[in-house]
Amino acid sequence: MSEKTCEDRIDDALESRAEDFIEIYRMADWDSLNEYGLAYDPCVEPEYDAAYSRYQISWGGPSEEIRFYNNKWLGTKRIEFVYMDWGDHAKRDISDVEWAQWLQDYFIECYGCKEQSQIVSGI
Repeated sequence: MSEKTCEDRIDDALESRAEDFIEIYRMADWDSLNEYGLAYDPCVEPEYDAAYSRYQISWGGPSEEIRFYNNKWLGTKRIEFVYMDWGDHAKRDISDVEWAQWLQDYFIECYGCKEQSQIVSGI
């Protein structure tokens, strides 16, 4: 039996994380949310000329993160759940998911959320 790819595993991982975030929101347990992930930081994908704010949930193999893309000039806002494992990755657009929108609002309120151009230019 061959090892499962990230595409094979992402939906189960996303469902598990969704349950966690919904519970944190329901309980209004903000301290738990702050301890849940590893980092919240700006990132750039030079090969795609894209910038995003990353909420890194886990690291290593596999790793999980939520990416918040925000470009007011292009009128785009996108939220992605990304599952990665040693040279393989899969993504899901979760922009329309209520808990993901709440999470983005939380990070904007608490930490600010730079526009894509500010991340790329280092402002």
